[in-house]
Amino acid sequence: DGEVLGVVLDVSGSMAEYLSAVVREVDKNFKNAPIVYVNHAGMLGDGKDCEIHPIIEPEVTPYWVDEFERKHPSPYWFLWHDLPRKADQHYVDRLIETFKTRPNQFLARGGKNRVGAAAEFLSTQGIDSLYIFSDFEDFVDEVYCDTLGKKLSREHIKTYVQPAAARTDYLHVVSREVAGRSGGSEMKPLTDLLRPGDLDPEPIAVAVKKEVPIPDGVKFATPRENMEDKNLLRTYWGSYSYYDDSKEILKVVNYPNFDLVIRGPAARAEIFLKDGDKYIQSPVIFGFHSHKPYLNEKDGRTYYPRRKFLRNVEEPKFENGEFTWKMVLEDEIRFDVTFWFKEDSLTGTYTAELPPEGQSDNAHIYFGVPPMARKQGEQYVGIDFPGGLSLEDLRLAMTNNTANFYLPVQAEDSQGTNWSRLGFKKGDNYCPYNIMYRDLPSAVREITISGPSFGPRKLEARTTSNNLLLSTGNRADMELWEGFLCRLTRPSDRRHRVVKTEAIKFTIE
Repeated sequence: DGEVLGVVLDVSGSMAEYLSAVVREVDKNFKNAPIVYVNHAGMLGDGKDCEIHPIIEPEVTPYWVDEFERKHPSPYWFLWHDLPRKADQHYVDRLIETFKTRPNQFLARGGKNRVGAAAEFLSTQGIDSLYIFSDFEDFVDEVYCDTLGKKLSREHIKTYVQPAAARTDYLHVVSREVAGRSGGSEMKPLTDLLRPGDLDPEPIAVAVKKEVPIPDGVKFATPRENMEDKNLLRTYWGSYSYYDDSKEILKVVNYPNFDLVIRGPAARAEIFLKDGDKYIQSPVIFGFHSHKPYLNEKDGRTYYPRRKFLRNVEEPKFENGEFTWKMVLEDEIRFDVTFWFKEDSLTGTYTAELPPEGQSDNAHIYFGVPPMARKQGEQYVGIDFPGGLSLEDLRLAMTNNTANFYLPVQAEDSQGTNWSRLGFKKGDNYCPYNIMYRDLPSAVREITISGPSFGPRKLEARTTSNNLLLSTGNRADMELWEGFLCRLTRPSDRRHRVVKTEAIKFTIE
């Protein structure tokens, strides 16, 4: 119905193979209809924290370069580094071409209600009908949907929703509260039209991999004589690592089950697991982060580069069972990192001065669990399969690696709703490495990592108090074999003094 159609397209990985065909069908019937792409189609909150930006061809690149020639992931990064893991490359290439060439397109950025923000934006573009295409796997708030449906009804904008494949509970909410209230309807799943009789239309983003025999060419946790190996992989969170400022090995602390390599002059450490006197797997990285935001007057964007490391107040040193880096960062801000050592564990925390003039700095310490593989050409190569595997075989090989996220009962009141929306619950949450997660939980008390890739070892990392918990760092729609990050962020009013109950404790069983 209608003469001017507005379109909202979910551009998550499960949708990539359909999007170019959907755009062609739209253009056949509604030339140059305004399209808003949303990368993650949840509907939580009022959408006012989401911004709708026009898609401009020169900006459709994986990285943007700032005035200092530093590269930053662009809002389009996912087209090159996320979608290819979930859809055939030719579908992704077509989508990139569509982004670059079709007029009257927009991208929703930020916030937890990009669909709502897109719908409200399109309602200002003179449309009289609205089409929403998604897998409807992300949480939607029924109260907000009711409000949006009534608003669209008052504006005489009929809304039509269409799932890519399987119908979900969230689809039923959007269909009833948004499409139904506005006078529109729910359409048949697209796969029913494209592939009638398909017995398995479920999107890859929500498919659960079943346990299967391990592919050829995989040898888990092979002991090696040396710490370093050409196939080792560090966590991909390079912007956090201060790598260029921490190449020097200051000390190696030997434990029965692991060795800790302490680097400098900026604070960084690496945990190398051991089986007997030999090393296994890639290292877990420990580091710190602080950024300094600045507004680029040329493009109007705010960037968040890391705050530069300047020097140490004194040489980092080991004394009385402690190792401390006393660093000075950009703007002469002190940032200290301290390790305490015991026979079977190590504990780390930090202190950080507040930036001048009330700037944000996102100061924290973190540990990065290593990725199991990196893409090289058409193959994925890692320490357990140096000859490379296909993406499908990689996922099969990761079947029995797990991370357990322990979510404490004390955080249930504040975090329980968010946990349940992501499919988590209080207590233990055993997460296989080969399943795609929309997001990982925050307010984590303890994380335990184990499986064939880690041999006989089990890494446990936990906060030293229930008063301060770990947050997770990752992209949405990720798999644990890609590596992931956990952060400890101290409250700004307490972070100037050392408190041993606000720390991360590592143990290797």
